[in-house]
Amino acid sequence: MRKHQREVADYLRDEYGANDIRIEPGGKHPKLVFNYQDKEHSLPLGNPSDYRAIKNLHTDLKKKLGEPITDTRRQARKLEDMMAELNSSTSITPRISLPAQIEESAPATKTWTLRMSAYKSSKSTSVVWFIFPKGMMNEYPNGMKIERLDDEHWKISPGGTKQFHEYANHARIIYNDRIPVFGSCKAEAIEEAGEILVFLAKDNRRMVNSPAPFAEIANRKSAPTPAIPDTRGPKLPHEGMPIAPESPPQPVPPMSGLAMEIQMRSFIKGAREIEAMTPYRVTRMPDGRLVWQAPVIE
Repeated sequence: MRKHQREVADYLRDEYGANDIRIEPGGKHPKLVFNYQDKEHSLPLGNPSDYRAIKNLHTDLKKKLGEPITDTRRQARKLEDMMAELNSSTSITPRISLPAQIEESAPATKTWTLRMSAYKSSKSTSVVWFIFPKGMMNEYPNGMKIERLDDEHWKISPGGTKQFHEYANHARIIYNDRIPVFGSCKAEAIEEAGEILVFLAKDNRRMVNSPAPFAEIANRKSAPTPAIPDTRGPKLPHEGMPIAPESPPQPVPPMSGLAMEIQMRSFIKGAREIEAMTPYRVTRMPDGRLVWQAPVIE
């Protein structure tokens, strides 16, 4: 659990005597599920960055459950009492029936902030990209299976043929699906029982009409040069005089080495920014030309 989630869980245990408290994925935010007076209740958890979130959750709990009952309210336990109880206990039966030493060292729930995008691969399907932080291939070295649960949720679970691939600063896994294309946008993920649940709200997606969104970025970086107005007037001859021939175009002087280097560095910087946001890559052809290469469907 995160810090604000743990604070709400402790408040439920200490003030209401609730039990079986756990976090489950919800719609836009995860929800806190707990048992109170032999009934199961759920409470959506808001944005933890709001300093009023904890206070608002306490108010929502009082409206939902009423005021805390004095005789069922639990006092906060001290560390010394818990250690003494642990040392004197011969067997501990946790909710998931694991030994005490394993229960203590169980890892916390993992969460990630990732990037998702979908690009057209054929007439009816798209390639969906999941860009995780680096290190996912070490945590999940075996084959994975990707399943879309609804329009906003995906499940990545063991037992499939998809693999995480590590790159310089991220890990990537992709699959094919029949969904509309959208540009790179932020998503949230949480690990539950060895499976990764991914959430991406439909309202937060950057919709695109082209399978090559890098063109839009390139156009924003270099505005077109305004046309120079023609001030020479109409090209009509005077009466009785021949038409003067137009002067040939003047040759463009060659660029200096410094100017060419500055222009090339500017191009490389812009290309790297585009590559970081899209799956397209700059490739040099055998004749020396630089072209954009579309992603390879694995």
